[in-house]
Amino acid sequence: MLFGKKDYGKIDSDNLESFLKSIAYKKLDKVESKGKGIVEQFGKTADEFRSVCKKLYELDAEPYTEDLWNPNINSIKKQKGIYCNVLIGIVDDTAIRTGENNNAYEKYARILDSMNETISGVLKANSNYKSTLYSYSNHMRDIKRTFSVMESLRNVLNVELGKFSEHYEVYLKIRDKIRELNSSREEMEIVKGGLLSLKENKSDDNTKNINADIEEVSKKIYEKTALQKSLFDDITEFSNKINILVAPLSRVARKFDHSSIGKKSLGDFLSNPIESISDEEKHREFLELLADLKKSVDTGHIDVKNRQDVLVSISTLENSGIYSMIVKLKELKLQMAELESEVKETARIKQGLENAKGNVETSEKEADRMEIEVERLYKSGELLKAEIEREFLSHYDIRMEVILK
Repeated sequence: MLFGKKDYGKIDSDNLESFLKSIAYKKLDKVESKGKGIVEQFGKTADEFRSVCKKLYELDAEPYTEDLWNPNINSIKKQKGIYCNVLIGIVDDTAIRTGENNNAYEKYARILDSMNETISGVLKANSNYKSTLYSYSNHMRDIKRTFSVMESLRNVLNVELGKFSEHYEVYLKIRDKIRELNSSREEMEIVKGGLLSLKENKSDDNTKNINADIEEVSKKIYEKTALQKSLFDDITEFSNKINILVAPLSRVARKFDHSSIGKKSLGDFLSNPIESISDEEKHREFLELLADLKKSVDTGHIDVKNRQDVLVSISTLENSGIYSMIVKLKELKLQMAELESEVKETARIKQGLENAKGNVETSEKEADRMEIEVERLYKSGELLKAEIEREFLSHYDIRMEVILK
């Protein structure tokens, strides 16, 4: 150790990422000490929230209607039951999920996402059932109390994660540089292999080397193509789910738009929900139009033959989490686009190898070009190597030398 710096000597580039994890995870895993208690308390509070929702569901008290004009008591009571079931369903559907995580920070970041889904789901339900909250305001204390506790616990976990977010960003930054370095070295080896093939005198040996490279690259293309198919299936599944949700309401939406002069077209949203519901603001606007549609159908302002079925379809769409589906679908499409780019790039490398195979006795000009490319990749690797060494020294007080093979 020199002036407080830990000297780790020489470390092979292939072992860099595992070494980084062994250092970074020690800090990131400290989230566990407080995160565990927060999550346990959130789970207990969520159980209590379910219980008080069930209690409100079973409540037989008359709703407060003094300030309401011509109230329908039975309808208000029915809405109370639906509201309670929606709340319970939200807590059940957004139950804390962990999945597979590399470290405690990622684990609790995923848990925080689940908590946020729960909180936003309840808030959305409150917005959709304002009349229920008003009519039973004297019986909402326990629901408000437990929900407030869940919000507070969510905020506490968010703050706790914030303490380690800089460590996580540093870890990702160095990890990506390591991967870029190893990828650059792999690419350089491929180019060097191609260059060596051009300089070999024996065609048989050249062909064997290139064939091995082609086989390796072909394997990568096969694996990426298989992943493309899996992503395509997921995209199709989400697209179908969204279409199934909106399709039953297209006809009644046109009637609604015709009777709602001056408002934004609900039909536009339903005809192309993936593009129309582009952000949270558009999602709120869509839900408001959907609520207006429900009111129009429920009151008979819009004449429909299968009114109950339409109301069920509207409620299903309201509570479906369609915006989350659209966000996920767009993420999948982005992944697909990135993967397509990777496949094209890998195919480009393969094509280069196949060209080399068909032109063993290529020109000196091509050999010179490949030598320049090898030199470029070598210098790039040296720069990345120096950057990684500086990052370890700067953020982890670790002095070392990265060895490039």
